[in-house]
Amino acid sequence: MEFDDIKKECDKWSEESGVQLTSSDAADKRVHFLIPDNEKAFYLNAQSPDLMIWSDDEEVLSQLSPMQDFTSSSKKKSIVEILNETKRILCDDDEDDNGDYDGDDMDDYYTKDEDLDTPVPYTKLEQSQDEEEEDDDDYVIGGASPAAVQRLFKDWKNFKKDCEKFGLGGGPREKNILVWDIILKDIPDSRLSKDLEQYAKKYQTDPYIKMEMTFPTDYPMAPPFVRVVKPRFKFLTGHVTIGGSICMEMLTKSGWVPSNDIENILVQIRCEILSDPNAGLDLGNANREYTEHEAKDAFRRMVQRYNWDK
Repeated sequence: MEFDDIKKECDKWSEESGVQLTSSDAADKRVHFLIPDNEKAFYLNAQSPDLMIWSDDEEVLSQLSPMQDFTSSSKKKSIVEILNETKRILCDDDEDDNGDYDGDDMDDYYTKDEDLDTPVPYTKLEQSQDEEEEDDDDYVIGGASPAAVQRLFKDWKNFKKDCEKFGLGGGPREKNILVWDIILKDIPDSRLSKDLEQYAKKYQTDPYIKMEMTFPTDYPMAPPFVRVVKPRFKFLTGHVTIGGSICMEMLTKSGWVPSNDIENILVQIRCEILSDPNAGLDLGNANREYTEHEAKDAFRRMVQRYNWDK
């Protein structure tokens, strides 16, 4: 849907709902709203096909955590449905604070469709019954917004469930939810797989590609920074920059889509690396780690070269 059409729907909803449409930004594809009764501000982000609700106010953003599940569920929601649910959540929270809301509506709202996850407060990490109970208080969240923490825990749960079948592994580093150590493994027969076998034999290690993902505090509204740690790749092969960062538009401001989850990001990165038949290792320096500094420098040069910072 074109942004002008989204804006028209938002204008109509604003008139009917009594929620003020305060501004819109065609460049960032955002429509900003304010609820007059409680002065809570939020905006609709239309940068991706999966519309998202966000707020620059940390308290409001925390209240909006259930909207991530609502907008990403298997049944596609209309703009009006998304805005109505946003208003309901932000207004019901006020009623709850005043003792007039018992929370039963929230329990009744969500369907029992297996494809629709029950929303979980960001203070709890979802787990299956056969897993050891784990409290998110054990995790370092590093100033991340409540919505970012909830999303990262949700991505972590999904990643643990399916990562092996995609040739992936890893997770948060020392329980720091904003920094993940990742491995790419089970590389199919290719020049790269042969180089990895030589590398592993020489240095008595596994034939894996070790990577690092660093998440911004407002994830998923901004992309993670992803880099190879080691082994070193041959010059400009495998979509790996000279500094070890990953050369993909989807990891930049220009190409980022908030609906991308961690598993999806890593599957695409793996596919990009393996799609280059010339991908291989710099076997003379393979065990020398890329530094974060050189990775960020190379990433910045790449973004400027391809004009991916818009």
